[in-house]
Amino acid sequence: MKNHGRFGAFFLLTFYSALSAQDPPGIRWKQIETNNYLLIFPKEISEDAKRAANTLEGMYSHTGQEMGGKHRKIPIVMRNRSAIPNAYVTQRPWHSEWNHIPLVLKEMGTVEWYQLLAIHEGRHMFQYGHLNRRINRLWSWLGGEGTQAIATGLMIPGWVWEGDAVVTETVLTESGRGRQPYFNREIRALLLDVKSIGYRQALHGSFRNEYPNHYYYGFLFASHIRRNYGEEAMAEIMNHTTRWPIIRNPFFPLSSAARRVTGRNISLLFRDTMDEMADAWQSQIKDNSFTPHELLSPPVNDGRVDYLFPGFDADGRLYAVRRGLGEKTALLRLHSGRKSEVIVQMPGVVEMTGLKIGGRYAVWNEIQPDRRWTKQSWSNIILYDLTDGHRRQVTQKGKFYYPSLSLDGSHIAAVEFTETRDCILVVLETETGELVKKYPSNSMILHPRWSEDGSEIVFISQDSTGRAISVIDVFSGSVTPVKLSSREEIYRPLFHGEFIIYESPISGIDNIYAIHRSTGESFRLISSRIAATNAAVSPDGLSLIFNDYSREGDRVVSTEFNSESWQAIEDMLFWPDTMVDELVSANHQSEVPTSIMDYSIRDYNHLSGFFSFHTWGLFPNIDEPTISIRSDNVLGTGTLFGRSSYNRNEETLYHEIRGVYKGWYPMISGGFGWGERSSPDTVQVFLERGDSATSHVVSRWRESSFDLRVTLPLLNRLIGSRRDALNLSSTIQRTVMSNRKVSFTWPQRDDLPDTTIPNQAADGTIFPLSMELNYANEVEGAVRDVMPRRGSLQNFAYTTTPFKSDFKGSRTYLGLTFYLQGFFKHDAVRFSSAFERKRDDGYPFRSLVEIPLGHSYRFHQRVTSFEGIYRAPLLYPESGIDLVPFLRWLRFGYLKRVSLDLRAHWLRGEEEEGEADYFTIGSGMTFDVTGFHLPFILPVTFLYAYRPLEGIGALEVLVDF
Repeated sequence: MKNHGRFGAFFLLTFYSALSAQDPPGIRWKQIETNNYLLIFPKEISEDAKRAANTLEGMYSHTGQEMGGKHRKIPIVMRNRSAIPNAYVTQRPWHSEWNHIPLVLKEMGTVEWYQLLAIHEGRHMFQYGHLNRRINRLWSWLGGEGTQAIATGLMIPGWVWEGDAVVTETVLTESGRGRQPYFNREIRALLLDVKSIGYRQALHGSFRNEYPNHYYYGFLFASHIRRNYGEEAMAEIMNHTTRWPIIRNPFFPLSSAARRVTGRNISLLFRDTMDEMADAWQSQIKDNSFTPHELLSPPVNDGRVDYLFPGFDADGRLYAVRRGLGEKTALLRLHSGRKSEVIVQMPGVVEMTGLKIGGRYAVWNEIQPDRRWTKQSWSNIILYDLTDGHRRQVTQKGKFYYPSLSLDGSHIAAVEFTETRDCILVVLETETGELVKKYPSNSMILHPRWSEDGSEIVFISQDSTGRAISVIDVFSGSVTPVKLSSREEIYRPLFHGEFIIYESPISGIDNIYAIHRSTGESFRLISSRIAATNAAVSPDGLSLIFNDYSREGDRVVSTEFNSESWQAIEDMLFWPDTMVDELVSANHQSEVPTSIMDYSIRDYNHLSGFFSFHTWGLFPNIDEPTISIRSDNVLGTGTLFGRSSYNRNEETLYHEIRGVYKGWYPMISGGFGWGERSSPDTVQVFLERGDSATSHVVSRWRESSFDLRVTLPLLNRLIGSRRDALNLSSTIQRTVMSNRKVSFTWPQRDDLPDTTIPNQAADGTIFPLSMELNYANEVEGAVRDVMPRRGSLQNFAYTTTPFKSDFKGSRTYLGLTFYLQGFFKHDAVRFSSAFERKRDDGYPFRSLVEIPLGHSYRFHQRVTSFEGIYRAPLLYPESGIDLVPFLRWLRFGYLKRVSLDLRAHWLRGEEEEGEADYFTIGSGMTFDVTGFHLPFILPVTFLYAYRPLEGIGALEVLVDF
């Protein structure tokens, strides 16, 4: 349920997260086993786990009824240490993970979190089960779950998985995402103005224009297929996709399958979907009148730029958060005449979590990683002084959300979420962060806001019946209901006199409403064409400031606050969602059923699930074909990897077993290796009487090795838009070489016999010890930047042989890389330097310094290297190689950006005999491409590399993984 591409910032906190993704030790893991699920969870959320188990089993026959109706038993890890709201299903190994923090975005509806996950993630489980057939099952036999997942990902794009899952949650609940107008507002704005969106534009995205992600268009797409071609049409398309796709259509088997089921290929179906929705939405706004307003934010001339969360400080100055493809997320002060100034750069996650202004402060919450355990994170409150630019973190190691400042800025109201899933409304003192009041609740609390005099707080509560608006007296703690609970997705309340202003999609479009606290009368204040959100009242009380969404993004606008123009809800026009009505009418399940089993809870057996071999296979590399197998446990603490490889060049077979244990603070990794090795070389041999001959020399030996590595994460930090991480590691390795023999052959001389002689003098042991220190930092930039524009990498490595060893040597390495802003808005410079000193006392350690392009490596005792790379965007073609007429049928690949690439690399190698310089300069183009329907971008650089010292050059192709 990673709902936004931009939400990915949560999951890329440091460069080391992939190696340390587990919970802290000390958790008492429990388990519940049902017919179809194995729930693994911390003891403190046992009751939630019981409820989730009953919901999962109760929904089992409904969630997958068109997808084969079954899946194999799956472990579900329910975590409660993360501050990141997320869940997913994976095959590496087969399991699902659910975080306990709900993702309460405006578009998510009012379904309880674990109920939503039981349906949405449950649908993914059935999708995997349904696809485990034909050629896809063959991939599982040949390469395990991991190989099958890769094959499935190549055949089935993300919009199928997520669109179908959102359709399921919409059909099976009264408040799924598909029922929320806010969920489709981006597509609606584009279709009402641009009239059409191309399938490949939506599929691959753009650096130039912002298109809705695969959740949004995937739901509309999957819904269109279901409504027009039957409930089982999507399952049939997925089924036919797995029928020998390599033979039928190796690049887009899904399109061939869609044509077989519906008679139309994917591009035509997408166009049909967009045409259908454009007509429906045009009809929705026909003959409707919209609230006039004045634009306060800067005009957008190209693409989309959002100006979010407008608010006023104590002096009446207006602020908003700016974001966009070409913009760094920042807090802006808006001036008259639609001018603005940047106050401070902010982390992109603020777009998701929100920001409030009060007094002289701005307040928001930031997600912060734990130093070591990346399944543990925090959400802390950040206070920014608008007068002097001072930033202060108010809370430490907590999980606080929706912070709101009182009008005078003296207090903060926020929602605290605990590891036991308790939701508490808290009041903190702004200056000290001291807890003043806390109000526990039996329901989820959202968006608290202060009254003008600071004596009351209005908030939204959500439970199994829906959402309600209530007001709490700060001093007495008494709660007064204002709007009773319903499935209406109300959002962001605030006080205005005797009224509570709030957001609601009740009319079919998200607008701003007000309800009278005493009488309960409700009125619509704003009628927007697409969506009106984030309301704020001007300091004089005469204007309502809000975000009005359009194709150019969320704009800050102002309208006169005139109660005479308010429209009573009973007098409004309502636009039913006929698409959702058609979906629901075909399925009579409107409530989430649950079973009523009292499942027993047992201790989780870590040993029984420690080994889970999920990926294996033969990798037919041209130079080194390899057979491998891999195991990972579902808690992420243990990895085991084995491989056997045959080196064609050396004609040797080598075996290796490696493991990683990440359940302790230091990460422990190591392994064993054994087999034959060889080292070929060509030398000139001087014979008698001045004669010489070229000999092909091959040294062969048996080698066995053992290594043990300990890694200590010392720093893992996210402060605002800056990330940094520091890791210290130490490796001890022992390698034994024996039975060494040297073979001489003479390819140019028939008079010299081939000879093999033992070389016992070269047998022995090398026993090195290595220390590494790695530091990385990066300042978040704009999506459109070609490279990081502020950041650095510093790597120090030292290897020596202090223990008893037959061979000695040492290596000292220092590498420095800096990312700098270029001359224009999105270009960048990368400057790297490296220094290395080695000593060869019988064992020449390999160099860690990269050799300049076009040159061959030679051993040097001392190496100094400097490299500079400049990259600047030139074009945004947004087209594929089908631009070439005879390749048009392929529709394969998509070119998103073309950039200029300039680089120079100088290296000097020194030793006692002298020195050698290596120098390469180059220029070329970098092409940012995507292939198939994969979500990642692959930068491919075509570079002419010229070596001035030699006067020659060559074309080089570089792929930046």
